[in-house]
Amino acid sequence: MEKERDDETLAKIIDTRIQLNMEIDKDERYWEQRARINWLQLGDKNIAFFHKSASIRKKTNTINKLETDEGKEVTDDSEISMAATNYFQGLFSSKGVGNLSYLLSGIETSISAEINSILLEKFSAEEIYSALKEMGPTKAPRHDGFPALFFQNFWHIVGPDVEAFCLGVLNDGEDFSSSKMTEIVLLPKISNPTNLVNFRPISLCTVLYKIVAKAIVNRL
Repeated sequence: MEKERDDETLAKIIDTRIQLNMEIDKDERYWEQRARINWLQLGDKNIAFFHKSASIRKKTNTINKLETDEGKEVTDDSEISMAATNYFQGLFSSKGVGNLSYLLSGIETSISAEINSILLEKFSAEEIYSALKEMGPTKAPRHDGFPALFFQNFWHIVGPDVEAFCLGVLNDGEDFSSSKMTEIVLLPKISNPTNLVNFRPISLCTVLYKIVAKAIVNRL
């Protein structure tokens, strides 16, 4: 800044300001995503606002106590985790299914040989990229922290590896157990819930898993 203002110095100043603004914007977007304040589009770079919003959100969503089915109140973190695990395992576990093939006996075949051949074709790289583009860019990411926005913006870097991985799973049946691990998060239906009936579970999947699943859905 103290040097003589020739063209080279001015160019460096402009470039530095651009880089600084980009870093500020990245920092603001990070806290905006943490705070889930999507309605704030303009204004000052108020990072303290996002810090406070994120902290309030975390405090509101923290489960401090739960009532079990037996009427017992638990407050210890490990007991809360165990109570939630047992509740949803029981809720989503199968109690046994009989032979339901008779339900299909009255349904006529509606898939032609031509359509079936299309469904059985190998998946293409275009289908992988199309599935990614249709995803919400800032949906809540899994614990790896990578939302769809990262893959959409840096496809020119990660695209070939993602395509190879997803096509390997779809076309060659390669194992992807590490990518399909899903985290269950509980969203409160009411303020300060203490009973698991008042929580709605959602699944947080990796973007790679979502791409594979969405490509199949789009094909169907």
